[in-house]
This record gives sequence, structure tokens and C-alpha cells, in this order.
Amino acid sequence: MDKNGTKATLNQTSLNTQTAPAAFQSPALRELFTLGASVQGTDGPDDLPIRAIHRGPSGYIPLVVKKDGIDWQELGAIQIGQPFLPTILAALANDGYFALNTSYGTRPRVNKVSRETWQPIEGERGGEQLVTTEKTRLSWTNHRTKLAWANHTTDTLRWLNVAYADIDCYKHELTIGDALGAIVDMQDAGQIPAASMFLRSGRGLWALWFLIDHQNPASGEKVIYRQTHHPDTPARAWPRTVALYARVQNAIVRKLAHLGADLAAADAARYCPVPGTRKTGATERVLYWAQSIGNSGPPLYTLTQLATGLQLELQAREHPVIEAALKEYPREEGVIVGYSRSGSVTTKNPRRQKAAIKGWKVRWNNAVRDLEILKRLRQGLWTTSRNVFAFYYAAALKRAGMSTADVEERVLTFAMHVGLKKHEAKSAIKQGKEKTKFSHIRRDVMLEQLEVTPAERFHLDIGRKREPAPTAGKASIQGRRDAILEAIVANRGKVPSVRDMADILTRQGVPCGNHSTVHRDYQALGLKPLSKAGRPPKLPL
Repeated sequence: MDKNGTKATLNQTSLNTQTAPAAFQSPALRELFTLGASVQGTDGPDDLPIRAIHRGPSGYIPLVVKKDGIDWQELGAIQIGQPFLPTILAALANDGYFALNTSYGTRPRVNKVSRETWQPIEGERGGEQLVTTEKTRLSWTNHRTKLAWANHTTDTLRWLNVAYADIDCYKHELTIGDALGAIVDMQDAGQIPAASMFLRSGRGLWALWFLIDHQNPASGEKVIYRQTHHPDTPARAWPRTVALYARVQNAIVRKLAHLGADLAAADAARYCPVPGTRKTGATERVLYWAQSIGNSGPPLYTLTQLATGLQLELQAREHPVIEAALKEYPREEGVIVGYSRSGSVTTKNPRRQKAAIKGWKVRWNNAVRDLEILKRLRQGLWTTSRNVFAFYYAAALKRAGMSTADVEERVLTFAMHVGLKKHEAKSAIKQGKEKTKFSHIRRDVMLEQLEVTPAERFHLDIGRKREPAPTAGKASIQGRRDAILEAIVANRGKVPSVRDMADILTRQGVPCGNHSTVHRDYQALGLKPLSKAGRPPKLPL
């Protein structure tokens, strides 16, 4: 039994024999692998491999283009089952990309529309002036492509279609043939499971492993959570499967790192070149070809099977229903939030958790304050650290609770004033948004990377640690010590004994307790009283 409580097993003797059923339910998958090892995309954009990858019963396929190979521009998301119209394929002809995994739905986008109108000038009869006004509009579709705006992040996925590896073999001075041959050798040696499809993109190579859900029926169809599953339906993107998907991706890039696998390309929301698109700087189109094992079709894997084939150790856990029930069980000392690997319960104190949230907000409001002050101090005189500042600015604003639209507006305005390119600012916003989920940013590291000078640091630290308001006790101590100094000045700089000073303070109406209190005040002020007349000095023994 696997970690999800199912009875799926993997044939340990031969990973290459784990293949799909003979009868494909997905028409695109059936058509793709009926063609065998033929290449798709030789004559232009081809949607067949895209439809074979996105074979789930519902969801959306996000589409983007990379203008001039630099600036990402979203085209929208096409719904599963909706045909790729010629206009959409034409838009993807140059530097077109599609998401490898299927999104759950779409989202609206806030757009600012400028309008110029003639308005009367106050105080001038008959005078008019041209005034530019901006209005915020909420749009659900891209007016150019008529497609809905995509909502594509790791948290908004519906289906996990493929695991992948983006191999930049040219960085290791390897040709695509060398990288492909090495992958085949690793397949034959049982080091990695057999890939389902390969992609040639310019100087690099992609390898794709098709995924199926562990609850799929062996034949026919089965309704699971209001979704019809077939034998080749992709894996559902539950939080647990997304977490296992991340482990599988990390294992893949580690095993193929010697071939140039991109270590940063391991997220579930990755985009991939469209078959047949022509990339900027490349002479050939992006080509796809499928890999069939024997006569039974392509290799298809559940996430558990693929993880086992990559030699990942899976932790034994309770059945999902039992675990969900245990998590809701109340405890007196706190709230159950999960279980450690040893099986012990981990809890959180609600009171401390509330205090931590409050401290979190204050911490990031202070970070935004520091960055705003630094931005004003430099006044556009930026020689270095502009990209780093844009990243920290976006991350701090997002963590402080600002909306995504407001974060983009502030960072893009900063980029415009300091001469930062738009695609660089967009990249900083994206990285800042992603880093807010997985890492903590320390203030001293942030200031060091921003190359903050001591003079700038002085302005950032003003008011950071305010002195507490004096209490009644501290106010009386300071008043007594001031009276002691005034008495010494009146005595022509001579320091009386502690008993004489206690008498002086009593006559002046200053509460001092006794001479021991005056002695402590003398020590705090660094005063030494005069010796009494006629007393011999003490000599060391």
C-alpha cells in the first residue's frame, strides 16, 4: 500500500514496462502515440502535443509569449476542450509558451485606462484645459485574444500532467544528441524511469514524464469528486500530491544535473515552448517527439511510481481520512497542526500564534519604511543594486499585506524613475512574490546587499529603538541626582560626605531616604566625597 492509502504498486524488476493501457481514452493521446516516434511542430505551431499533455476533463491551459525573447506577455487561458483557433496558433508562432500543468480557473485583472477630456478652468470664463483622468476597470478577458486571464500558480492547479526536466546541455558543451543518448543510457540502466516525450528547444532539451492519478480505474470510467476519471487521466493537484511532485522534481534535476538540468526549473507552474514555435535566436523550430516502449504505448506513471523509480524514500503515513480526523482533535495545551516523522503531535499555542502574527506585520511594515527612506535618500542616483532593491521592495510590500496590483504599480514606478527595464522589474516582482512563501529575509542581509552606507544607515535607524517613557521612580532618581549636583556647585565644587549631603537634601525638601541612597548616587555620578579632617589615610596592609 502506498502513502495515499491505495493499492498501487510498481514493478521493481523493470521500470520501462510501466505503460498506459492499450486503449487510450484521450483522443489527442491516442492520436499522438499512434503516430509513434514522428516529430510534431515541423511546419508551425501544433496543438496536438498540448492537448495530449492537458488530457484532464476540465481546467484551463495558460498561454504566454516572450516578446523579443525577453518580456513575458500573457495571452490568456484556453479552456480544456476548446479548439485552438488559427488566430491563437498564429499568436504562438514566435516565442510561444504553454503551461505544463492545468490551472483550476481564471481570474479578473485590474487595468488602468487613461482618458483625456476638456474641462473648464476655474476662475476663467470660457477657458478650458485638457485633463487626463485614469479609471480602474476590472476585465475578465484579454481584449486582443478574447481569452480569459489565467490564474496560474502552484496553489491554483487542478491537474498535474507531467514531470519534466529542462536540460541546458549546451552549458556543459554537450549536443542534444549527447544529452538524449545519456538519458536513454540511464533509462536502460534503471537509474531513471523511461521518459514519455522529448522536446528540442533551440540548444536545449526537455524530457517529460506523463502522470496519471492513483485512483484511476483500470478500464472504463469512474467519477471521483465530481470529476470523471479514465485510465489516462492526470494526477489531481491536491496539496499532498503537489508536495510529492516537488520532491519528484528535485530528484529529477539532481539526477540529470551533470547533463545541464536547470536546478531552478522544478516548480509545478512552469511554462514550456509550444510545438512548432520559433524562438528568438534559434534557427530551428521547437520539435516534439514521443517515446513508445514496445507496442503497448507510452510510459505513464503515478507520482508514487515515479518517486519509487527515482529511488525516493516515501514516509509511511495514516490513511487520509484518518489523518484528517486526527488533525481536528482538540487538545488543551494548543491546536494540533501536524505530525512529525517520528509520529509525535506538533501543536501551536493560539495566544503565541496571535502575537507572532502581530510581530510579523510590524516587522514588514518596518522593512517597507526602511526601503521608502532609502529610496528618498538616493533620489534616483542609483549606480548599483537597482534590481536587488526592486526585489526586496516587492517582497516587503507583498508581505506587509499590499495587493498584487498595488505592488506592481509601486515597483514599476520605481523602475521608471531609476531607468530599470520593464522586464527586469516584472522579474523582480515575480521573484519577490515567490520568495514570500518559502524563505525569510533578514534585515542585516537586505541592507548589506543593497550596499547601504553608514550615513544612510543612520537615517534608517532613527526612531527604530525609542527610549521608553520615564516612570515615577526613574523621574525621582534623576531629580535627586540633579539636586546633588546643584548642591556641589553651591559648595564651590567640594563634595560633602554622604551623611552631610543627606542632611542638605532633607533641608531642601528632596526625598532621599538615607545616606546609603546618596552613596549609590555618588557612585552613579562618579563622585568621591572629601575625607574628614584629622583622619589618617588608610594604608595597604
